Amino acid sequence: FSATWRGELAGQDIKNEILRHARAVANAIIPERVLKLKFSHDDKNNQDFILIRNQMISYGYYSGFKSIYSFTMKNGRLILGPENIMENDPMASSPGTVYLEPDPEFIKVFKNALPGVIGPYKDECGIFIAGYAPVIDPRSGNVLMVVGIDLSAEEWRDAVSSARFGVFV
Repeated sequence: FSATWRGELAGQDIKNEILRHARAVANAIIPERVLKLKFSHDDKNNQDFILIRNQMISYGYYSGFKSIYSFTMKNGRLILGPENIMENDPMASSPGTVYLEPDPEFIKVFKNALPGVIGPYKDECGIFIAGYAPVIDPRSGNVLMVVGIDLSAEEWRDAVSSARFGVFV
């Protein structure tokens, strides 16, 4: 019982930490810069895209998160934008790529504008725990973009198992 309880606490702590970081990244992004993005391949040379991407790369470097990304809603589909993943990485997505298998919570955030954490959930890239937070237009109140941070479900499970094992030790 104690091991299960400790594992659940550790799992929730990790989820809360991912959510905290997603909110921090989203809060650091200037909405006016997001308005200048097209969420297409053309963004690669856009100075605002480059700046947001560099912010994500820096945040990922110092926080240790390997997957910080963003997406917006266009014509009922989620379209990927700036991310911290290096372009030659197999997990990288080009700006303008359609997010094929998003969790339904990623769609809801465009209506309710609330941050959250989900997972483990599966998409086209693997199984993850994800924290997400909206970047909101201060004038209209609309969600311009959502920032997500993924942690592999395997890393999350390992941390939960380690916390459970500590009780037995």
